[in-house]
Amino acid sequence: MMKNHAWMTGLIAMALVACGSNNDPVDGGPIVPDSGRADSGGGTDAGGDTDAGGSAFMSFTGCENEGDYETGDTSVAIAGFSYNPACLRVPAGTAVMIAASAVHPLASRDGGTAGGPIPAAGSAATAAATYTFAAPGFYPYRCTVHEGAGMVGVIWVE
Repeated sequence: MMKNHAWMTGLIAMALVACGSNNDPVDGGPIVPDSGRADSGGGTDAGGDTDAGGSAFMSFTGCENEGDYETGDTSVAIAGFSYNPACLRVPAGTAVMIAASAVHPLASRDGGTAGGPIPAAGSAATAAATYTFAAPGFYPYRCTVHEGAGMVGVIWVE
């Protein structure tokens, strides 16, 4: 009986080590730009992807590829513990309504374009609001309560 218990304990320990940390983007870790694709000032990244404004495409957790972004919408809803759509691409000057509530407070995330209209964590929105995205760039956001569960998104403004 003791041998089976020791074997099972070892198996569980190996499984826990293999899981990694909670900072892995695949398991809903923090939303951060892919620094390997950052623009060096020439207008394109290593992959040659640029947005309409000439700045480099930025990859964020859940919105890693240009094809992940939906167009045509001007609102972001809450669906369980996710945003729908999580990755939205709009022209500069577009007003986008983003859902929020006391259960799902909305705040901006670090790593995107500075000066965006989404409130910072200290003043997280607790009701749906419309934000106008005047300048091209990438504006990542999150639910301050459920970010670890993958409740994150990005507005890509061209």
